[in-house]
This record gives sequence, C-alpha cells and structure tokens, in this order.
Amino acid sequence: MQTYLEIVLAREDSAKEVKLFELGPKLLARYREIFERHLPRGPARSRCGATRWGFALGLASTRAFYARLRLDRDRDRARRDHARRR
Repeated sequence: MQTYLEIVLAREDSAKEVKLFELGPKLLARYREIFERHLPRGPARSRCGATRWGFALGLASTRAFYARLRLDRDRDRARRDHARRR
C-alpha cells in the first residue's frame, strides 16, 4: 500500500486525478500513518539496522563476485596451459 501511495503522489500521470478530486492531503496523511506504523522507533534506528544488513549483504555479494571471477580466471589459465602443452 505504501508503494502505491508513493506512486500516486509522485507520478505526473496521477497528478490530474489527485488535484481534481482533492486527494492529496488524504493520501499524504495515509502515507504518513503507514510510515509511522512501520517505523515506530523512528527512521534513524531502523536505518541503522538496515545499513548494517545492507553493508553485510553487499560485502558478501562482492566477495562472491570476485571469488567467481577468480575461479573463471584460473579455469581459463588452466585451459590455455593445457592447450599449449599439446
């Protein structure tokens, strides 16, 4: 629901309907209500936890990427060495 409200409030193609039916204040109030319900401790604490998880997952994915890159490089070297020996 929050994503839908973000889209309706921010997109240009929804602006006419929002203005015509004067839905802006109602939709914005609903958005704030949902936001505060999901982040009761405040956005700063939630961001801190999210930042930690984001950093950890980003680090893990970067390590996995470079490990795969190294595997591919080593495999290609082994193939070239094998081809040269023939």
